[in-house]
Amino acid sequence: MERREGRRPGVPSMLTAGAMGVVAALSLAPTTAYAQEPTGGTPAPNGTARSTVVKVGEILTISETEAEAGPETGRARAGVIYLNGQTVLGTGGEQEGAGSKEDALFDSGETPLGRLQLAPWEVEVTQSESERTARGRSAALDLYVVDEDTVSVVLLESRSEARHTDGRSSGSSSSDGARLRIGGDLIDVTILHSEASSENGSKSYVLKINDTEIGNDEQLGQICNLEIPNVAIVGCLQAGGGTGTDGTTTGSATVLTGDVPLPLDTTVVGAESSSGQGRAAVKPVRQEDEEEQEERQDDSGAVPNAPAVDTGTDALPATGAEAAQKAGLAAAAVAFGAWLQAAGSRRRKGNATA
Repeated sequence: MERREGRRPGVPSMLTAGAMGVVAALSLAPTTAYAQEPTGGTPAPNGTARSTVVKVGEILTISETEAEAGPETGRARAGVIYLNGQTVLGTGGEQEGAGSKEDALFDSGETPLGRLQLAPWEVEVTQSESERTARGRSAALDLYVVDEDTVSVVLLESRSEARHTDGRSSGSSSSDGARLRIGGDLIDVTILHSEASSENGSKSYVLKINDTEIGNDEQLGQICNLEIPNVAIVGCLQAGGGTGTDGTTTGSATVLTGDVPLPLDTTVVGAESSSGQGRAAVKPVRQEDEEEQEERQDDSGAVPNAPAVDTGTDALPATGAEAAQKAGLAAAAVAFGAWLQAAGSRRRKGNATA
């Protein structure tokens, strides 16, 4: 009997399917992947600071400074005499963006006897890619005899400073009624002081001699408040502040405040500040494939600078390439198995008809 060869019409198509599956699997294999972590970070809120020696409503202000630093730039303001919110006689100024300004109503300059300045003020803003700082200072009088370490007198002084980086901001301010220093720190007397710092808290006191405070907010703050119904509310030596629910930290302090009818709220030596902490954005984490790591292996077999891979439950998948690769290999295996089965079946049929 004549032996006839079995026909295998499905072989080319099965080979083609298997080859296509292998090619698809190889083409989907990753070379370098990036694990994209959340990048929705927020910068810190602006750092702010403000201090005032005397303020009577919006009519009269003596020695007030303000500073603010944010993600882009900073701003500082200082003035000695304000009438209706405007400085007079050139006793104040403002700086926005990098730069500085200063002036005085009168300045004797350096002399053998010392130096006298009436209504001096200065503002400064410095900034770089990573930090912005703003400062302001004003006073009714600056005087020193011979030099600042011999005898110095400062009257009605106000200071404010704010700082900002992408992840953190701060603010601090202080105001003094008067300060006398003799022999450097040998004698140091301050009268009517308030300070507020977003990082170090707030306090106020009536008198300080060297390191001893007399009549501070803890000693007198609860017993010197006076209220006359419908006439006036007078408070003294107050300090407060704290961290809010939004992460902003504030501080405030005053020596004397008064609230009377008409817009004549009065503050004598006050300071306030605010700041906060931001959440910096997280950069993508680079992951290398095995081939690239092998090329960078040293003689000991260690992979220098290999990125750590987080296997926790919160870790994000690197990419979808790994799943696609497995699917392609599975398709190739199925196609190859089907081809083998079809080939074996046709061989058995050919033998049976021989």
